[in-house]
Amino acid sequence: MAIVLPGRNGDGAAGVKSIKEHGGLTIAQDPAEAEQPGMPQSAIETGTVDSILTVDQMPTRLIEHHNHGKKLHLAGPDVTDNSLGETLDGEPDERALREILKLSERISPPSVVINRDHQIVHLSASTEKYLQFGSGEPPMKLLRVIPRQLKVQLRAALIRAARSNAFVNIYGIAWESDGITRPVDLSVIPADDLGLDYIIILFQERGAANGDIAILQVPENQLDSRVVQHLEKKLDQMKAGWRESVEQHQASVQELSAFNEELQAMNEELRSTTEELEIGREELQSTNEEIATINQELKINVDELSQSNSDLQNLMASSQIATIFLDLKLRIKRFTPTATDLFSFIPTDIGRPFSDLSHRFDYPAINRDTEEVLAGHCFLEREVRNLDGRWFLARMFPYLNTVGQCAGVVITCVDITERKGSESVMRLLSSIVESSNDAIISFTMEGNFVSWNRSAERVFGYTAEEMIGCPLAVLTPADKLSERAELFDALRRGYSIDQYETVRVCKDGQRIDISISASTLNSEAGDFEGATAIVKDITIRKKALADLQLATEELELKVASRTAELRTRVEQLA
Repeated sequence: MAIVLPGRNGDGAAGVKSIKEHGGLTIAQDPAEAEQPGMPQSAIETGTVDSILTVDQMPTRLIEHHNHGKKLHLAGPDVTDNSLGETLDGEPDERALREILKLSERISPPSVVINRDHQIVHLSASTEKYLQFGSGEPPMKLLRVIPRQLKVQLRAALIRAARSNAFVNIYGIAWESDGITRPVDLSVIPADDLGLDYIIILFQERGAANGDIAILQVPENQLDSRVVQHLEKKLDQMKAGWRESVEQHQASVQELSAFNEELQAMNEELRSTTEELEIGREELQSTNEEIATINQELKINVDELSQSNSDLQNLMASSQIATIFLDLKLRIKRFTPTATDLFSFIPTDIGRPFSDLSHRFDYPAINRDTEEVLAGHCFLEREVRNLDGRWFLARMFPYLNTVGQCAGVVITCVDITERKGSESVMRLLSSIVESSNDAIISFTMEGNFVSWNRSAERVFGYTAEEMIGCPLAVLTPADKLSERAELFDALRRGYSIDQYETVRVCKDGQRIDISISASTLNSEAGDFEGATAIVKDITIRKKALADLQLATEELELKVASRTAELRTRVEQLA
């Protein structure tokens, strides 16, 4: 038998003629589907070719030829006519068998063998162009390396083949290779009839070439039933070996699975222990962080307490206020340096009862008042004088702790001697102002009244309650507003006003003549804060002056008239 496939070395015509002369079967590939049709075309032109077939049609033709009892012989440069026959007498020739398998792969379409999990078990040599392998370790799943153009149809064919356990063919799938789009046929073939849990996938590209030339020669007088029996025996041996290997593999897989389960259980235990240790470590770390935070807070509190105590000591020393702290039994807890001059304290007096110690105040009820404050949680305030004649404001109030409970008594003594003197002066000045016959008023820099004496009530008719807080405009006539603004601006600039005569309006709407003398009130920094004015009602005086002026004018007229009469009489007498 001779099979002519495409190639570049020779044309195959001589071999076809020789095989045909010996009564063999000759087959040539259809030049229409070959990429290099020269060799098949040359063999066909000899007229000795029995069949012109496509590659996928050749296995069927070979099986038919075998069923008719014809014998196969392999012809080629490395295989002689007697090479296969020699193997039947003894052990098989492995080299010849490999050549047959290689030739079988070249004749058959590209194929892939996968298991039921779609993992690749075997690839034929010409399958590479239908797969896409990336860099790194290649994936074992077929569907991960199949191009997108074929993946959907192949997945559907695998599902149908698994359900029906029968051949599934898909024809005419568009496939682009080297920039040319050709139809590709897919065949999915389960191998259950061989006792193998595998699936064979064939790729057949219409009009595509399958490689170099290979000629299969089958002389009819060399292959008999012994070849078939030998091959069937070898196939049975291979099936038995494969089944044994599969059983061993399954046993190994079960052992590995059991060992893997044990490892997984140990791993779970280790993971659980690790998680518990990690949780314990996190809890310990959290506890350490909390302790560190608490220590930091305590340190801050201690520092703040120390600072507060230092501030309190400095405050007590610099306040110049005599302060005494008594506990619930009215024993001395603490006192300021200023208190030593008023109560003759010494450092060893701390802890002694307050009533046992002497003081320099004319205040015989001091012990009774401290007991009253402690018992009633009340506040007492007394103005007392010491033996040197100085006045002090003695205050007593409960000492409350952080939760608001009474924990003793606090006594403070503030020197108010200067205030008492100022109050005396103020009382004297107030009596002078109140007793003055002139209206004395004060106003702020904004122009609002702040003081109003009784004479001001008499002159203008307004009471102090009515005028305190009112603006100066209340007393100013409409035609004197600009004048009032000029006078107020002069006071702002620091000028004094001395006996300025003008007109103001009383409560009853009567206009009166007044004389104003005003001086500014400045702050310690010299800034203008307001002014004080003395207002005199000169209406009567102005009227008297007007009457006097009128009387003078009338007298002058009378004197002039009398003088004229006397002058006339003198002239007459003369």
